[in-house]
Amino acid sequence: LGLSGVLHGMRLEGLERYWPKIVAPDARKWVLENMPKGVSPKAEMVVSLVSDKDGVHIDTLEGSIEGRDVTINYLSPMPAVTGANGVAAFDKDSFDIQVTSADNYNGVVPNNAVINFTKLNTDDPVADFDLNLSGSISGALDLINYDPLNFAEVIGVDPQKTSGTVETNLKIYFPFRKDLSVNDVSVNATSNLVDAEFSEILFGRNLTMGNLQLEVNNAELNAVGTAQLGGVPVGLAWQHDFRADAIFRDKYELTGRIDNVLGLGDMGIAVPDLIGNYISGGAEANVSYTVFGNDSRALSARIDLVNIHMAAPELGWSKEVGVPGTAVLELRLKGETPVEIPSFEISAPELDVSGSVAFREDGTLDVINIEKVISRRTSMSGSLVPHDDGTWEVSFLGDEFDASVLWDDLLGTRKDSADASLDETEFVFSGAADFRTLWLGKDRAVHDFIGTIYREGKLWKKIDMQGRVGEKESINIRLETYEEKNERRFGILSNDAGAALRALGIYDLLIGGKLRLEATYKGTSKDAPLLGVLKVQDYALKEAPALANLIGVLSLTGVLDALQGEGLNFDILEVPFSLNKGALKIKDARTSGPSIGITASGTADFRGRSLDIEGTVVPAYAINSLLGNIPIIGQILSGPEKGSGIFAATYTMKNKGDDLEINFNPMSALAPGVLRRIFSGSGKEKEIGPSKGN
Repeated sequence: LGLSGVLHGMRLEGLERYWPKIVAPDARKWVLENMPKGVSPKAEMVVSLVSDKDGVHIDTLEGSIEGRDVTINYLSPMPAVTGANGVAAFDKDSFDIQVTSADNYNGVVPNNAVINFTKLNTDDPVADFDLNLSGSISGALDLINYDPLNFAEVIGVDPQKTSGTVETNLKIYFPFRKDLSVNDVSVNATSNLVDAEFSEILFGRNLTMGNLQLEVNNAELNAVGTAQLGGVPVGLAWQHDFRADAIFRDKYELTGRIDNVLGLGDMGIAVPDLIGNYISGGAEANVSYTVFGNDSRALSARIDLVNIHMAAPELGWSKEVGVPGTAVLELRLKGETPVEIPSFEISAPELDVSGSVAFREDGTLDVINIEKVISRRTSMSGSLVPHDDGTWEVSFLGDEFDASVLWDDLLGTRKDSADASLDETEFVFSGAADFRTLWLGKDRAVHDFIGTIYREGKLWKKIDMQGRVGEKESINIRLETYEEKNERRFGILSNDAGAALRALGIYDLLIGGKLRLEATYKGTSKDAPLLGVLKVQDYALKEAPALANLIGVLSLTGVLDALQGEGLNFDILEVPFSLNKGALKIKDARTSGPSIGITASGTADFRGRSLDIEGTVVPAYAINSLLGNIPIIGQILSGPEKGSGIFAATYTMKNKGDDLEINFNPMSALAPGVLRRIFSGSGKEKEIGPSKGN
């Protein structure tokens, strides 16, 4: 039996009357339930039936239905397609719907959608949707955020906080079942996102200007492209795993260049204020960020430091832009809360730093552990512990530490050209140090050093250090601050003055003796002058070129022989001084021994390398000074200058670059002390000539 028919102007609400129940019952049921509205300008069908002992059966079936303004519930409860126009073709095994146009849904327009129902003549019929969509990203995300997909919710994106445009091919495949579950629905989507914007999508930063290619299926989401994250241009690769047993939930790979390294927080790398004092410039960074199923997270980063200026003035080290360098770190988090940095490394020419960081339960910093710092003459390890009041407790120990810049900073003799970042930091810390060798300058060191320190911003407030100089003698350096008196008191003690003065960079040619330096910073500011007295007892001088030249002119042969031989002995050295901004001023300094006495007054500028000293040389000091001790007569003969004698010659010392010019007045040697000042500076001086040395 063959039947055929054509209907015109049929409304889909009445389709049930014209579609026999025995013709494609599964397709009939779905169409009647999910295409409830619309108009068919033309519907036609051709069917042939056969009968046997079991009844009447369809032998062949084919037909088509044109549709206008049709509503299609393609996957309930997802929003229906409305205003659809197209055509459906069917036979006894399949029912295929071709949608050529439809209404706009929330800024999303379906284009050329195909809905295929196959295996209709079996017990396992299936539906296969192929939808091409274009429009707004927010509308597309809203569409796929309905049950049973819920994709936007799963990946943590609020559709209302997005913008941009998208073109998507969405494929949905599922079996005809009454008990259909989300696991029965297979989804594949390929999208191209243009000018995409997502609010606070990563590290609390907005993603803008995104041009991304997106692929989604039941197992995972993959997105690649370029965007700006927090204003930083980045290359982005994002993978989200939907599976319940997934090892990770999200994984992000970021590459980008940031103009200001202090803004690396836009890529998930927060730069502490402490480190900000030491670096400047732009950086290339590669960041991998993984979110695991239990909300624990891991971040690893590699930063190219070639375009960064770095300076560690405490180490006397710096790296200019263009010099290669690398920083690597690993970070562990629980949610947004940091748990630990199990490792970090900084590598650059003459610098190698590594360590780890621990955080408290609330995510605040607990301790920075420094596994190693190797730089030139520094090899140490240590820790930095922050306190709630903003101060730090530091502890370092190791084979050696180059403290030359810090020592010059303490004395105020650091050159203006030195790195200024030491003065810019407001770092407040106290701590302890233990070094086998503490370098205070080139070839100058204190050994077996141990001490405690306290620095507040630009100012050293407290120092208590002990160590060894020479073969076995001790040296002690102390600094105490007395806020109520507005002063800091500084002192140095050593049983080997020569070794101590050499180590401290004060004088190289003194041998032995006991050293005591007592001084006071008048004020607690960075530039407060240092006033004090340096005293040395029972010492010797050997091979002092400037003194040898002066003694030679005075024809003090025995004294000169001693100076150039085993050494010239002195009983006392006393130097009252003031040190202000690198300029040393001495007044009425004196030294004396059995063979000679010397006085000196004047200035020495360590920063400008200038010297201007004048004084008196007293030969045969032990005898010469006896008459000077006679009341009244002695003062007339020796003069008012402390340390002077009856017979003494005045001299001056001035530098010419690295050379030293020495002049003396021969007339003053024959004049009584009370008249010696008359001849000093009279222009009758005899020039000895330039001499290198001290």
